[in-house]
Amino acid sequence: MPYAIYAVWLQISLMTNFVVHTLQLGRVHGEYELPNGTSANFASLQLHNQPQNTNMGIRHVVGNFNSNHTISGYVADVGEVNDARATRVADLLSDFRALQHSIASVSSDPPNPDDFYTEGYAALRQCAVDGQHVLNVAADTRVPTGRGGQAEQEKAELTQVLLDSFSRRHEAQKICMRQSAAMRWVAWRDGVLLGMRPDPSHVPALVSCDQALRAELATVTDENIYNLMRNSDYTMGRWTDEDPSLRNVQRWLRSRR
Repeated sequence: MPYAIYAVWLQISLMTNFVVHTLQLGRVHGEYELPNGTSANFASLQLHNQPQNTNMGIRHVVGNFNSNHTISGYVADVGEVNDARATRVADLLSDFRALQHSIASVSSDPPNPDDFYTEGYAALRQCAVDGQHVLNVAADTRVPTGRGGQAEQEKAELTQVLLDSFSRRHEAQKICMRQSAAMRWVAWRDGVLLGMRPDPSHVPALVSCDQALRAELATVTDENIYNLMRNSDYTMGRWTDEDPSLRNVQRWLRSRR
């Protein structure tokens, strides 16, 4: 085989049907296999044989392309950059999977039913709902049309899938940060009450607890999440040249609410 074939299998459950959107570098049809046989399923979040540092396998090939897909005077063809795009999608899906596991691991039920409508537990319930929504929301299964041959077609399809996976990760990270703020509220409140039920003597401290939660939730903005994840990707040496803009991510999310 003249070059490694990287693939992405996005299997989205739509009610009782499965719509399988498949892309394959070097082939337009068939299944996709990521390095080490990774497969991804948005509905069940099962990644099989998850590779370690999926970007390392092609770093020596793609390097760090600029907007013209060049590095040290070498001009990369579209197929090589498609390898980078596929690996970027694999990284995003792996992140999304980890975030979903984190969201699902947190209980939103208070130990005492009387606390059901308190601010922190209400926030935790909303996080659980939002986490399930971003997991189940349908992907755009329309196949985009590229100009200029098979490699350009693959580029168009990978670009669409990259926006989908990037936006899901963005929203999942946002949910996780809101969830973390609510969990800190729970810990603070427990520290105030020390196993007792609230009484008038607890009111000032509990009000401060609620105010701190509101202030922290207000900082969990799309802009802050986008910059946080961009810095994280940069630190890990990931290829991010074609990541979607914040505006495109917000547009993708708005269209699926």
